[in-house]
Amino acid sequence: MTWIRLLMIALVAVPALALGAGLAAFAWGDSGLAGRIWTVGTVPVLATLVVQIVQSLRRGEFGLDLIAALAMAGSLALGEHLAGVVIALMFAGGQGLEAGTANAGAPFMLTATRPAAASTYARIIRLVETAQRSKAPMARLADRWALLFLGLTAALATTALAATDDPVRALAVLVVATPCPLILAVPAAIVSGK
Repeated sequence: MTWIRLLMIALVAVPALALGAGLAAFAWGDSGLAGRIWTVGTVPVLATLVVQIVQSLRRGEFGLDLIAALAMAGSLALGEHLAGVVIALMFAGGQGLEAGTANAGAPFMLTATRPAAASTYARIIRLVETAQRSKAPMARLADRWALLFLGLTAALATTALAATDDPVRALAVLVVATPCPLILAVPAAIVSGK
């Protein structure tokens, strides 16, 4: 298993476990502990997402992931920790679903007849790495409209803040605008279609 795959598993597991543990703490009446747990579940995903955004911007690419990052960061800043961990879990889950599968069949014996670099497995690994660096056509289409969508979202969030003087209302606009359907639907469709 590659380190990237292990990282993706951890990035899904951390917010999932934090969501459950935070809900348990909240049910026991300790909302402060719940908030801290949800923060711990959000921060690694947010940090990874910020690194990805910076790398994308350096390549001249702009995507909708920025809205997810803003929503997570805003959730943490305003103390809306549950919203942050839910967005983190959806984002990490969508990332985990892209060009990732596991063999669920029975074990088998394999005899190597060629060097590892010439194997089908090595070619598959190269194809997966190439696919991870590129985006699906639907994701590329969404990214084309990302700048306009981000501007519209920022304008609506600013309007909500100005009209209500409540930063949680502006955060609500960011959370609602987070492209979770695309974050989850595109990878799920790709995995299902294979």
